Amino acid sequence: PSRGSLGEAIRKRRLELGWTQEQLAERISSEGEFVRQSEVSRLESGRVSLPRRARLERIALALELPLGELLARSGWSEAEANFPVRVAPRND
Repeated sequence: PSRGSLGEAIRKRRLELGWTQEQLAERISSEGEFVRQSEVSRLESGRVSLPRRARLERIALALELPLGELLARSGWSEAEANFPVRVAPRND
């Protein structure tokens, strides 16, 4: 995926959840690894290289999405083959 499209997918999902960048940073942070709001900002704007898989998994978990779904939302066409994509029931 391109960095911008991943960042856009992260930003859109964060806004869907009604969270600030600071709130998302707190949710991504794990024991021993603190994530700052500025890092979320760089991720969303595409100014940071593609995160390591472990970080991507924490971002997806924080956003309450399977990793495959986050990657699929970012436009990565290989996501479904490499990561399971959960189909959530819609509340229309």
